[in-house]
Amino acid sequence: MGQKMTWTVTTYRDTISSTDINNNFYHVAEGALLPKLGTNFTATNLRSNIGDKSYRWNNLYCNELHINSKLIDGWELVSEYNVTTGGVSTIEISGLDSEVDKQYMIYGVVQELWAAGGDNSIRMYFNNDSTSADKNFIGHSNWSSITAGGDAKPEIPYDVETGNSLAYIPLLWGDINANALYVPSFFRAYLDLSNNNNKTYVVSGIVHQSTTALRTIWSGAGYWSDRNSIMSTMSFKFSNASRNFESGTSFFVYRRAS
Repeated sequence: MGQKMTWTVTTYRDTISSTDINNNFYHVAEGALLPKLGTNFTATNLRSNIGDKSYRWNNLYCNELHINSKLIDGWELVSEYNVTTGGVSTIEISGLDSEVDKQYMIYGVVQELWAAGGDNSIRMYFNNDSTSADKNFIGHSNWSSITAGGDAKPEIPYDVETGNSLAYIPLLWGDINANALYVPSFFRAYLDLSNNNNKTYVVSGIVHQSTTALRTIWSGAGYWSDRNSIMSTMSFKFSNASRNFESGTSFFVYRRAS
């Protein structure tokens, strides 16, 4: 807690004693240095900065650093989506701007109740593009089978050499919950949209088959070939219309802090 002090307010042509002047600055380097504003030099909260984007302090020396922030190692949380009631077919995160924020990191914890219909994938779309005219994602994806029964082939790979492209980024593939259990699977996706000629992505994830067994380990990389578009919306869907995001699913979207 900061030291108690009396701040003497003066106006033009006021007479002020040296004691009052000294008191105004007596505790500047004592106790807690609180941000204060206004004519009465009142302590304020969330009003002042130390430096800014253009003018920065070089080094910070302190014993303990306490931060109440959504920043993690240079990444700022910009959106969080939690499914509390099951049966959600699409998760959409809007209000993004890849022209301003060039780099994104997305973490997903996916809960899905198994339903008939064969193998399945989770897809990420930009700007709700989903038609054949929007097939602008080109790259490679790989998966490794971990458990028995994991020898089915995914709906991809697709690659630069053949020119086959998709309207989405594949995030996970597999019969995600083959034992009719709510079992979480996980993915991470990194997007670097800073270069119009090379808008890249890298994804990785694991797919559970049951509470004790993994089904596949998934990875992929590629680029977004639509050089003229700005990403403003991410949406996540299953390839199989009978599958939904169930309660416990969470998505976290971070952007690189400037």
